[in-house]
Amino acid sequence: MSFRPEWCRKILSGEKLIEIRKTIPDLPIPFTVYMYQCKYDSNKPDSGRVVGQFVVDWIADCKDIPGKCFHELSGMSTEQWLKYTENHKGFVYALHISDLEAYNTPKSISVFRKKCIYPEPMLCILCPNYNNITCLNYWHKAPQSWGYVNDDYSFES
Repeated sequence: MSFRPEWCRKILSGEKLIEIRKTIPDLPIPFTVYMYQCKYDSNKPDSGRVVGQFVVDWIADCKDIPGKCFHELSGMSTEQWLKYTENHKGFVYALHISDLEAYNTPKSISVFRKKCIYPEPMLCILCPNYNNITCLNYWHKAPQSWGYVNDDYSFES
């Protein structure tokens, strides 16, 4: 999941305990979220890197969370909330952050790699995940919405 540096900092410091999203993944709860710090500010050393992970252990409709509690848990001001939800007609969800792990060394998005059926580089051209330009087993950029990492993936450091 992609985050602006400001939200990464608040999550990693423990200040932000719920993440607000307009969509939720098609996964059973609990599930692990890998925190990709977007390149919103390319001057930050961790921009464009996976900086940590956490477990989502419950999801609630935001309307079910009292206002004061919501702002304290989400780290969002009323102004930020209104801007985020402006013109949105669907649900807005609160994802509870638990089991947070900050990485000592942020990782490239390409560490998410499908297990290769042809591990030898010279055999890549035989692989159905090779498109004559690049290997599609690696993530080359962060997903715009939800990206799924399942048992077909290995997490290389």
